[in-house]
Amino acid sequence: MRSTQIGILLILAALSARVQAVELGEELRQFTSIDAQIGDEFGWSTGIHRGIGIFGAPNAQNNGAASGAAFLFDVTTGEQLARLVPDDIGPGDRFGVSVAIYNDIAIVGSLLADAQGEDSGAAYLFDVNTGKQLHKLVGDSVTTRDEFGVSVDVYGTTAIVGAHKHNSGLAYLFDVTSGQQLGTLLSEDAAPGDLFGVAVSIDQGTALIGARYDDEFGTSAGSAYLFDVATQKQLHKLNSHDAYTGDRFGMYLDLEGNTAIVASRYDDDAKKSSGSAYLFDVTTGEERFKLTAADADPNDHFGSGVSLSGNIALIGAVNDETDAQLQGSAYLFDISSGEQLMKIIASDRLFLDQFGHSVAIDGGFGLVGAVQFTGLHTGKGYAFAIPETSVNLPLLLFAFLVCRGRGACSKK
Repeated sequence: MRSTQIGILLILAALSARVQAVELGEELRQFTSIDAQIGDEFGWSTGIHRGIGIFGAPNAQNNGAASGAAFLFDVTTGEQLARLVPDDIGPGDRFGVSVAIYNDIAIVGSLLADAQGEDSGAAYLFDVNTGKQLHKLVGDSVTTRDEFGVSVDVYGTTAIVGAHKHNSGLAYLFDVTSGQQLGTLLSEDAAPGDLFGVAVSIDQGTALIGARYDDEFGTSAGSAYLFDVATQKQLHKLNSHDAYTGDRFGMYLDLEGNTAIVASRYDDDAKKSSGSAYLFDVTTGEERFKLTAADADPNDHFGSGVSLSGNIALIGAVNDETDAQLQGSAYLFDISSGEQLMKIIASDRLFLDQFGHSVAIDGGFGLVGAVQFTGLHTGKGYAFAIPETSVNLPLLLFAFLVCRGRGACSKK
């Protein structure tokens, strides 16, 4: 009995130390590629899963001008694990414009690759453990200037890739094991120029796809759509309650569990192009909350990147000017209440950094890309502490004391 009590107290002490070790929003680490060069645009895109981060640098020039690259990092140590480039990379491909990671699979988009015609696009699957290319993905109907690969995501054994300039736009589903195409997703009210597929997300059998130029509620007001991946049927069309011309709702989005977040970075509700984001219930398609920055200013473009994990939303505001012009920032929100938790800025922030161009959150870490760091488009990535749950130590201690008093802390 006594040894059990001592063990529990030690666990509580360890939990206490862990809780006090980092604070919400604390900057933990910075990332740059080993071979960083001016103009790389490192941090244009980012993703994270299980402590492994990925950053895209679509303007990297090691394989020709704007050929691009992507980089894997251990977020805890900051070690660069791999530099990802496809076997057939070429100048102007902009490989790294979109990235995603899930378990041992990374997917990277190359929207200007010439796989099936000029700027038709491609996407590539990589083994996270080895950095080796597994498959090249190209949709069966992809053709010249479709820009397949403008958006990518992966969950389980399924990858999704957007081709926003294929007629009204199209999203393709692939099996990550075989690389085979599984089907396509298209909105029921598709119209030319919608740019359906400009943003994609997939989670637990559901896909979320943006169409930033959909005109139902005004020219380029934008929309987003939820699909059942198994049946490839549309479930809901999502629009904000205050949709308006030029909002470009659906340009950035994310999906986790029963919550979808869709950004509208040109929304003028607070001030001109201050931006906003909206939370939706995936089951019903109903809007839950509208999120805006407490310190919104004109042209902040709040919603330049969005990500969900647990009960937290991380949202970029690429043009926010806390200390300097176009410095950028990011914001944390509680998705259950819609409450802003805090604002995040880089410790080494500079003029024109555009911190917040990309964001990702998972496993207690938040990643943010500053695509123009130094003002020369070299780019940099940042990791912040974003605990998804907190330990209520007083409650645990109370439970232990009650347990001890009742003699129920161990089996007799």
